[in-house]
Amino acid sequence: MTETIIGLGATKRYNGLEHPNCCICGSTNYTSLFIAPVQEHQKGVFDLDSFPIVKCNQCDLIFVNPRISAEANNKYYEFSLPHDREFLDKHFFETYPIHKNRLNRYIKLINKYKKTGRLLDVGCGNGYFLTRASASGFQVEGQEISPLFINYCRNELGLIVHSEELVANNLETGSYDVITLFDVIEHVYQPDELLMECN
Repeated sequence: MTETIIGLGATKRYNGLEHPNCCICGSTNYTSLFIAPVQEHQKGVFDLDSFPIVKCNQCDLIFVNPRISAEANNKYYEFSLPHDREFLDKHFFETYPIHKNRLNRYIKLINKYKKTGRLLDVGCGNGYFLTRASASGFQVEGQEISPLFINYCRNELGLIVHSEELVANNLETGSYDVITLFDVIEHVYQPDELLMECN
């Protein structure tokens, strides 16, 4: 990945594109479905200003192709661009009352199988699900790659949050009774590896 200064020198451009095969079946045969634009303040920063969503013609997996490189993707989740915090406040931090009922539904569903125990939320984001799970009786931990979310969860919510990708944490097999991944798997470049690690 190269970093190029653009505009007035205040914003870096993170270059690098990947053209992946389907990570489930390996096929290179796919159909374009739609384009998902980046946020307005992210335009011109990465090599894509919109994400092409495609469907594998072999196994029907839906994924982004092409996609920004893994290194550029890590920069994306640092949320260090001007206006990133404003975007996060609006969509992640100020929306707890809106999402509270959904989080309660998740707890109710989990309770059908497990009412207490150790719970790991992969890609825990702002930690709000972990706080709800803790309040309902679970011993909770999270995993997250965004430094901003990690710091918020640890410093503001007092949660245990593992940084880095899940595989890199080398967590002991059988450590958790419940593992959750909400709005995560579609953002992961190797979902099969992530699911194997969870298993």
